[in-house]
Amino acid sequence: MIIPRRELLTGAALVLAGSLSGCATANPQAFRTQFMADFTKKFIGDPTKIKPPGSPDPWPDPASSGDPPRVWPKQGQTQQQISEDYATFVTVLMTAGYVMAPLPTFPPGSLGEQITSFLQTQNWPAAAPVFPVPPPYPEPLPTVHLLEIAVILDRLLQAINSFNSGQGAGGGGSNWPPH
Repeated sequence: MIIPRRELLTGAALVLAGSLSGCATANPQAFRTQFMADFTKKFIGDPTKIKPPGSPDPWPDPASSGDPPRVWPKQGQTQQQISEDYATFVTVLMTAGYVMAPLPTFPPGSLGEQITSFLQTQNWPAAAPVFPVPPPYPEPLPTVHLLEIAVILDRLLQAINSFNSGQGAGGGGSNWPPH
């Protein structure tokens, strides 16, 4: 298929490509498991308070709402520290859920140690899904774990996007891209 340049510039090509790839007709039921909710609550914040794509998402959450503030990123963290934390999340989750290798060791009290401890407590990943996989999603374990990791990493990126580290990036009003 040839996409005329003017269509590419207007973005119509993205809609066309998305509909051809199946993105536009993706499963309307979001993939969610109890593990993802528990992980989000422990390391990011209340999963029921995550703003939908396109909604203003101020950081920290308004104190007037009465909700507990988000856990991560923490106020005062620099972009470099946030980037290092994100890399730790990716390393631990991918090692456990994709490589299925022994968890790395980290210094006591560090973020890495907290994540590995949480995964061990949750028995994730297990030989069989600990939590039921929502229908109509398939249950082959590598796919389930990758979907869980993808949603968690997306939530981490959304938290970074709305966080204002004082560097001019993020901090409310930003609409996280729907995908």
